[in-house]
Amino acid sequence: MIKNDIYLNSVFLLIITAFSISGVYYYLFSIDEILIIIKEEYILAIFVFISILLHTYSYIKLKKYDILPFIPQLGKVPIIQSTIFFAIFEVVDYYSEDGFIGAIKLWYMYWMFGLLTWSLVFLFNYYKNFKFYGIKFL
Repeated sequence: MIKNDIYLNSVFLLIITAFSISGVYYYLFSIDEILIIIKEEYILAIFVFISILLHTYSYIKLKKYDILPFIPQLGKVPIIQSTIFFAIFEVVDYYSEDGFIGAIKLWYMYWMFGLLTWSLVFLFNYYKNFKFYGIKFL
């Protein structure tokens, strides 16, 4: 953990990165290429969709209870660590994906993994809340 790191709300960061990725993709690629990039990640998109459905269901089921944050810094992302992590992946992708354009094509996949991680972290917290309150999931 880096001392005095700045934290951002994870939902805000996901929204900002979605707009940024969309803008860069629209500037660099044609619509057909963008659709191919999106279609290649259909399995990941299915997992993200299922996890968001479970997240929504759990949130609705726990709506009348106080949701306790069993996971520290729930919903917050450290900026410096995230930037270093992204830079390392960009350098590796630059060499493994034949240049800058190949590395940029993976940004959508990274965003989907970020969305999946966000949803799963909240699902784990909701699971601990279900256990704490003695509520059945179904």
